[in-house]
Amino acid sequence: MADQALPGYPTPIGGSSNLIVAVHNGPVSYVAGGETITASTFGWGRFDQVRSSVSFNKNNSGNYTGQVYYPVGQSPATSNNNIAGAVPTGSNNVTLKWIAANGTEAANNTNLSSEFVRMEYVGG
Repeated sequence: MADQALPGYPTPIGGSSNLIVAVHNGPVSYVAGGETITASTFGWGRFDQVRSSVSFNKNNSGNYTGQVYYPVGQSPATSNNNIAGAVPTGSNNVTLKWIAANGTEAANNTNLSSEFVRMEYVGG
């Protein structure tokens, strides 16, 4: 995984969050199930939201769509253990799956190194 932030990012938003818009390069050998992207990659403790776009390259192929999945079975991180008064604090990772134009996930060992998606990360 390689993310390259666009000029001017990260940008502070709100009281304790930041926004990064980046270009994410696909892997040389994709592993079915997706790529794990962690908030710590950006020096953050959490993701509040992550979005992805349709893939592009020098030919503007749009062969894949990036789909972001939050961890299944992970309780929302909270600022305290008192659920009634808990304040959600986001997820520490997400999974990015590359979905082909026909709606299926890219196969194991697919070379996606010439594909890119625009990513939007919000967190802190």
